[in-house]
Amino acid sequence: MITRVLKKHYTPDEIINVFNTHVREKNKDLIQYHYTLPRRENNIFKYTNVVKYDINKAHAFAFIKMFPKAKNDLVKLVEKGNYYKSIGDEANTLYYKNLFNYAVGYLVVKDYKRTYNYIVQTTTELLKKTMEECNGTLIYANTDSFAIQYPEKLLHTTNALGEFKLECNTDIYFYRNNRYYIYEYTDIKGKKVQVGSCLKVVRDNISLKDGIVVNYKVDRSEKFFDKDGREHIRLKPYDIIKEKLDEIIL
Repeated sequence: MITRVLKKHYTPDEIINVFNTHVREKNKDLIQYHYTLPRRENNIFKYTNVVKYDINKAHAFAFIKMFPKAKNDLVKLVEKGNYYKSIGDEANTLYYKNLFNYAVGYLVVKDYKRTYNYIVQTTTELLKKTMEECNGTLIYANTDSFAIQYPEKLLHTTNALGEFKLECNTDIYFYRNNRYYIYEYTDIKGKKVQVGSCLKVVRDNISLKDGIVVNYKVDRSEKFFDKDGREHIRLKPYDIIKEKLDEIIL
């Protein structure tokens, strides 16, 4: 999909030239940055006075910067994803969200690893620099977002592409067991949000704020193909057991 959009505005040679002029060598200190809290006993932990910031559509912004003639069409893809998210269409929301993620990952497959490094490391530099400016206790970080407790500095945020936007300024709950980890918070629009490695199909059973978690097993036998023909394994949970924990630890 991204390639088709680019070819409306650039010749194949022009696309290759853009990739070849946006390159960086691999820096092991600037790989995609991830941080999650460690497991401490079988408890839910509550963190107060936390802010969470996201870089708004970081990968989409990278492609728009590299291919300005295709800006309008690339922005339309972002807007479609936002529309489907607004009406609760999770399948299409995920499809349009992953368009740019897949496009960045595909650069490695197509031997444009240095262009991949350029995109990822530019985002990581911005993320790390901003976390240092906020200077608090890091609670969570994932490629283009982070959550910090008791920040010394709050960011000036916007909804512009490539800029930091405020996701929440509230309490965040955290739980980790041998199978998954999960964070739970209420975003600035009042919606409960859960992020982590827990399967989405079981998250409705979880309410960390109320002390409720789940345990489950996973069936990995079913395969499926996405809209672009990529093969995936469908992870299906079974033996789902809800558990009420006695204490939430501050």
